[in-house]
Amino acid sequence: MIKVKKYITLRECFLACIEKPDLTDEEAKTHYWVGHNGKRGFRVRIDKWLAEDTRVWGWAEYKIRTIHVYVAEDADIFEVIELLSHEIGHFQRPRYPFGHDEEKKAEQYRKVTTTAIEMAKTLTRQAGIQPTITRT
Repeated sequence: MIKVKKYITLRECFLACIEKPDLTDEEAKTHYWVGHNGKRGFRVRIDKWLAEDTRVWGWAEYKIRTIHVYVAEDADIFEVIELLSHEIGHFQRPRYPFGHDEEKKAEQYRKVTTTAIEMAKTLTRQAGIQPTITRT
């Protein structure tokens, strides 16, 4: 079973990811984060990254099978579903040793989910149904 840990702020979630929970604003100006987005690697200054308007963000922690997430109050349910499907993709085999390949694998899970969401929206619209998600 995969657990989910929700953070109140993007900063709190991100600093837990990079294992620097006490990083100050001044230190964030001189520290960089190296990441992968499934297409390319990137290096960004932490304070600049935290200043972006990010509505959902998360990361997977394999050892304790937990997805750590930040979800802004104005986030859309579909953004949250896409984030979770991407992070769930990280728990699937095979696990790749290189960040780029691992991100590509996780992105495939997100793409499948995005396609399914778009198809469901189209089908429900065509049927004259307002797309909603309810809990059963």
